[in-house]
Order: sequence, then structure tokens, then C-alpha cells
Amino acid sequence: MISVVIPSYNRADRIRRSAESVLNQTYQEIELIIVDDGSSDNTEEVVKSLNDNRVRYVRQENQGACVARNTGISCSRGEYIAFQDSDDAWHADKLEKQLATLEKYHADVCFCRMQRFDYASEKDVFFPDLPEGIVAYESLLTESLVSTQTILAKRSVCEKYQFTAGLKARQDWDWIIRAAQDHVFCFDASVLVDVYLQNDSITSGQNHEKIIALLQRFYDVYQDRFEQYPAFQASLLEKIAFQKTIVSSAYAEEYEKKYKITKSKADLAKMILSRLHLLHMFYAVKLKKQ
Repeated sequence: MISVVIPSYNRADRIRRSAESVLNQTYQEIELIIVDDGSSDNTEEVVKSLNDNRVRYVRQENQGACVARNTGISCSRGEYIAFQDSDDAWHADKLEKQLATLEKYHADVCFCRMQRFDYASEKDVFFPDLPEGIVAYESLLTESLVSTQTILAKRSVCEKYQFTAGLKARQDWDWIIRAAQDHVFCFDASVLVDVYLQNDSITSGQNHEKIIALLQRFYDVYQDRFEQYPAFQASLLEKIAFQKTIVSSAYAEEYEKKYKITKSKADLAKMILSRLHLLHMFYAVKLKKQ
């Protein structure tokens, strides 16, 4: 059996679409655990109106999506665990295809491609762009390739590695960094999830200061990986520096550190431009053209 966990907070207007996309899967041996994270709307009423004995409603005090997912894991009974978000939708064959892919590659976790609908930019993006198969740990480190609602994992992985309480964004990347260090991850290249990005998302591109703090937290917490995986350190430095460049804050230090790692001409140019306080002007022009 596959246990599906949906954390929800004041999503009564969207939870039905999300839940029904799980209940309508071609793979039917499932249980759906909806963890209400202290909603003040009529989420409970909507969930109970689904009228399906595979649905379990669990309510907790508001503690955030990460704690809600952990609560769902502790309540689950399945051999495998999948996660869905309360405002997204799965394609009907998601679980069936992912389970087959996971077994094909003898993996512990399978994630899939998704289509992102961005209301802010009005652009649809298919992500990630990878070939089907086993994904190397270093690839999972250097880029945030896995979104939570695309994950199907063996129960043992979820019990060993829980989601970090209090983390407001990139919870999926944080989980991957830890879980993939001793488990095999594979990718199903089929588009199996529709993700609807909200304008108030911390990762929507508007909250640069919050993103900087978040990325700095990753840099501080996972320094023990840098010696073995220098590309991970370089990737984090690039991401932090880019966000700092957008808000025109001090960013030369990150580019200097990155150049020492990569010795690339591109990073040398960025380091020089940052020292001259010109790089933010280059990015400003580049972003306007997008």
C-alpha cells in the first residue's frame, strides 16, 4: 500500500482538487492522510465531504508544513509514502508509473517531472530536465531538482529522515540532501504533477532577502559536504551572490570564494565586476529582457 500525505493550512478552496487527484489514481491500493495544520477555514468539512473510506483526516495545532508531513508519516501504514501539496494536482497514472520506475532501477526514492503554472509570470515550465534513471548524489546536491509532491519513497527512508521543522521553503531540497546521502534516487521523466505557483511563495522571485537567509542557512548547515563535493559549495555561493546582486547588497565575497573553487573565466569576470560594483547593473539589464 502507498500512503499519501497532504499537509493543508486554510486551503479549503483548493484541497478537493488535490485530494481527488490522489483518490482517482490508477493505482488504487492507497490511503490518503490529510493533515490539517490548524486551519481556521472549513477544511475539515471539505475533506469529510469526499466520502471515501481511504481518506483519514488528522488535525494538529499550526506548526508548519514540515511538521504536518512528519505527522502524516507517523500516522501512515503503507510500505511506500508519497507527498502531495494541497493546491496542486497529480496525473492519474502518477503512482503507477513511479512505482514501476522505482522497482525497475531498484531505487529507494523516485521523483518525476512536473509542469509548473506560474500565475505571476504567466509562464508554464516543465521541470526538471533530466533523463530517466538513477540520479547521482552530487546532482541532487548542486541543484534543487526535487519537489515534494513528486516524491514516492520507501517507508524506511521517510522514517529515517524527517522534514526539518520550521523551514519555510526548500524543505524538499533539505530533505533530499540528507536522504540521498545513503539511499538510491531515480527519476521518472514523465510529467505526472501539475504545480500551481502562488504569488505569495517565498521562492516566487520577489522575496530576495528571505531567499538569501534561506540559502545562507544551507551553506552553514551543510559545510561538512564541501570538501567531498566542491561543486555543491560553488553552487550555493553562486545562488547567494546572485540574490545579493539583485538587491545590490555586498556580494563580492561569494564570487571570490567561488572563483577559488572553479578557476573558471566566467567566475573570474563576475568577481572583477562585483569588485567594481557593476555586476548588479548587468543582471538588472538581463532580468528586464526576460
